[in-house]
Amino acid sequence: MDNVTTARPRAQASSEPEWLHAYRPQGIDAGVWREIRPFVMGCVRRLEFDDTNVARTARLLARLAAWCLNEGLALDPEIVLDPATVERFVAVGLKGDRSQPTYRAVLRRVGPLLTKHAPWERPPPAYPRLGTAAPYSPVELRALTSAAVSQPTFGRRRAAKAILALGAGAGLDGRWVAKVSAADVLSDNNGVGIQVNAPDARLVPVLAEWHEPIL
Repeated sequence: MDNVTTARPRAQASSEPEWLHAYRPQGIDAGVWREIRPFVMGCVRRLEFDDTNVARTARLLARLAAWCLNEGLALDPEIVLDPATVERFVAVGLKGDRSQPTYRAVLRRVGPLLTKHAPWERPPPAYPRLGTAAPYSPVELRALTSAAVSQPTFGRRRAAKAILALGAGAGLDGRWVAKVSAADVLSDNNGVGIQVNAPDARLVPVLAEWHEPIL
């Protein structure tokens, strides 16, 4: 059984194997091949993959194109590689063929790469990478400090001030603040630092104005 093809659109023209110019898939009549060859080669040249997958994908596209020609369908990628056409080809044109799952997987993979308007489900847009959060402004720090010292119990006030100091003084967030203990706070002539562990173990320096609250 054929393996699933991995391919991507060509960013620009690149060299192609010499045998591809004389390629003719087995099992397809010479006259039929002459009619479908421009379509098949046009699709193959828009994809980029290793030589083994070039031959495999060309054979799959040729078989699909020959079936479409027999069905009276125009050899237009938007028609031949429409999801409905692919599903009908697999169900009817490949009925009883043990390679049905492979043909379907390969054609569903290259279909979106070779069409613009066919109703394939496109991958969702990637979320932008989150940048480093901006530091708190003086106004925000005053508000957070006020909220911390206004907590109703000593324990809550102490915890709130610790969270504020670890965030504003060392840039630590929820992944670390609840795990920092007194033993993780280091102090020497060079300043104050906090040893944090997973998910990114390192020694984090503390801003000078936050040395006393951290200590």
